[in-house]
Amino acid sequence: MRSYRHIVGRALLVALTLWALAMIIPDFYRVYQPLGSFGFYANNDGIVTDVQGPFLSTNGLPAFQAGLRAGDRLDLEQMRCIPIRTLRCASAMAALGGFRLVTNQRRAELVMAATSDRPAREVDIVAKQRPYNGWVLAVLLLDQLAAMLVILAAAWLVWTRPGIMTWGFFLYVIWFNPGQSAQYYALLQLYSPIAFLAQNLAGAIAQGVGLVRFYLVRSQSADR
Repeated sequence: MRSYRHIVGRALLVALTLWALAMIIPDFYRVYQPLGSFGFYANNDGIVTDVQGPFLSTNGLPAFQAGLRAGDRLDLEQMRCIPIRTLRCASAMAALGGFRLVTNQRRAELVMAATSDRPAREVDIVAKQRPYNGWVLAVLLLDQLAAMLVILAAAWLVWTRPGIMTWGFFLYVIWFNPGQSAQYYALLQLYSPIAFLAQNLAGAIAQGVGLVRFYLVRSQSADR
């Protein structure tokens, strides 16, 4: 029985390690081709809080040029993900999911609710490449290399010393490592909204399990 659990544990470790690496390795491509942005931020209530985004000014930028202004509100009822395989659903995920970077030339279809001074309307926005320089790309490269080393080191700890503490640390590292996963999420948004939602669900579970394991280790240490 112990041998079977040992084999299953190592297989799970390998699968999770590959998953963790798959989230950050695509961002190496950003060193060659940076991602784009719609140029606006909206909170979880759909209120547009900023129409500049990562750009240096609002002149000629995607959201501002499309007519969005701070204080506008997305019509969340019209942009609900039913059915899920629609441009509106993908646009809602890009606008509300906290992932502000998207693939270049990505199109968003937004439905804006009526406000006291503006009528309800539909807005189309095409993402433009966000500004970058050599320093940004150098930091990104170092981030990704460090993240790979951290993930592999945490996996090696579980491989050589499996236990509650090492597993907890590994699951924690998957989500709180120095790497970035903007390219990974941008691709999921573009090609598969279902995979995007599944990724968020799996991530929440892995993060919760990791934190619980840390709590158990701390409780056991306190009892001693």
